[in-house]
Amino acid sequence: GDYDSQVDEELFRRILQIVHKDASGELHKLLTELAATHEHGTNGSKLISEDTFFVPFAKRNLLHVATYNQARKCVRLLVNPPHCWDPDKLDGRNHNPMYSAELRDDIGVLVEIARQSKERRDIRSPSVDKPIYGGFPSTALVWPQDLWVHPLRRDAVIGVRHVGISGSEHDATGHYMFRTQMIGPLVALVFELYIANPSLFAFEFWTGEESDNKQRLFWPVPSNEPDLKEEVIEHSSCEEYPHCLYRISVITRQLHLPDQERFVILRNRWVTHTLTSLETSSKSLSMSPPSLMRNCRSVVRRLLINRCIERNVQLNYVQLVRSLRQPQAIEQFLLYQDIWDVPDWEQYLTDGEGANMPYGIRLLTKRIALDTGETGTLIGHRFIPDH
Repeated sequence: GDYDSQVDEELFRRILQIVHKDASGELHKLLTELAATHEHGTNGSKLISEDTFFVPFAKRNLLHVATYNQARKCVRLLVNPPHCWDPDKLDGRNHNPMYSAELRDDIGVLVEIARQSKERRDIRSPSVDKPIYGGFPSTALVWPQDLWVHPLRRDAVIGVRHVGISGSEHDATGHYMFRTQMIGPLVALVFELYIANPSLFAFEFWTGEESDNKQRLFWPVPSNEPDLKEEVIEHSSCEEYPHCLYRISVITRQLHLPDQERFVILRNRWVTHTLTSLETSSKSLSMSPPSLMRNCRSVVRRLLINRCIERNVQLNYVQLVRSLRQPQAIEQFLLYQDIWDVPDWEQYLTDGEGANMPYGIRLLTKRIALDTGETGTLIGHRFIPDH
């Protein structure tokens, strides 16, 4: 009675179990078998295409469902050959998979979609919406142009926010989120991105003060650099980085410390793990700049982003990096995958609450034709061309 889908119920549940496990090999085999039986007209065959709605009232297809379930491998399967599903397909509220992954701060899924997406963003548009929570790390990485208009704020790092989490195998169409502090891998990513482009952030790294000064630098450290000797000694054996960043953020909120002090404590923990060296025998501490590789990555990112801002380049950062035609390992490094791609981070969530989120507000869309003759859908400052 309550079942409502265009997909046979038994098949529906089988596919959702596959998506929940992110078993892309099983999904490919099943979709191929279904396509073959459909082609041969076998009775009872069920073709699953990008126009098959798993959740009809919401107009969500399998790609939307895989996005909500953090099924990164399944998303990669669907948007690439031989399946080649449209990565920009809108659901019933005009949310495309890019938008959903971005709001969930699910960078793993977002990067897979961004590689194939046709979406472009015009930062000169008057319709660049101010982001909630003070900004998203996922946006900072993949759409840095947006931060030129609305820099990522200090509240984004220390405030309470939502992050996407894996849902229930028995309700795999749900859009599960957890309300808590920014998770450790994303804090580490934000601070690392700051090295490349301090102008895209609305705070001073070394003081924690809120600021709209676009001329600030990350290095060198101010003369009144923090005294981290005791903290470095205390945490020299820490094996939970970057999750310790989340933990200290939760503790400082529970202690009701002032925001600037909370930020400085969090920043010191990150610096302790990434920018200091301790001579164990003499217990002498020295601040050290980022490694040569990290500096090179920052320079590449700075050059790419500056070109985007100066020339209004509307491609996402994943596509900009891919245009450099580097080996896969270097491309992944330039996308900061070594920082954000941390498995099993959900087990470190200690404070907050989770739920299946409401469907969300309907985004306003407009059909437009550009001066070039190109047609597509405009959603705020986001343009999705037809072809």
